[in-house]
Amino acid sequence: MISGDCRRIPLADECVDLILSPSTFDHFPEIGAALAECRRVLRPGGRLVLALNSADNPLYRLGVRLAERFKRREYPTDFFYTARQARCLLAEAGFRPGRAAAIMQVPVGLTTMAEVMAGLGAPPGGLANRLLIGVCRSLGRAGGLGRLTGWWVAVEGIK
Repeated sequence: MISGDCRRIPLADECVDLILSPSTFDHFPEIGAALAECRRVLRPGGRLVLALNSADNPLYRLGVRLAERFKRREYPTDFFYTARQARCLLAEAGFRPGRAAAIMQVPVGLTTMAEVMAGLGAPPGGLANRLLIGVCRSLGRAGGLGRLTGWWVAVEGIK
């Protein structure tokens, strides 16, 4: 595990086989510089796998903004990407775009409802929370409605 600025990764050229980034690059205003630096440290054939906030889901951005206001915690650098935009970003950085999929098939708001109920003293194993968890699991197994319900778009870039 390495911690540092993703625009200047403290590693030699072509020394990494895989970079996995779950929902971090969607907070970088300078995503192009970060992608170029990832490409620099990846070996030929190496893979970069990103999970980015999905702009394909018509309700996700609205849900995120409402949840942030409700929790009084907003993220000024929260960017949203369609699968096509994400693949274009990878191509512009010199990657060969690989697979793309919508992931996290959970209706926006269910997790916020669970947090609110916990804040009101509802036991984590209580009936209401068990029902919410059951709904989330069922949707996850069913695959949701593809890009329309995924929170994130996962994309793969190959060097």
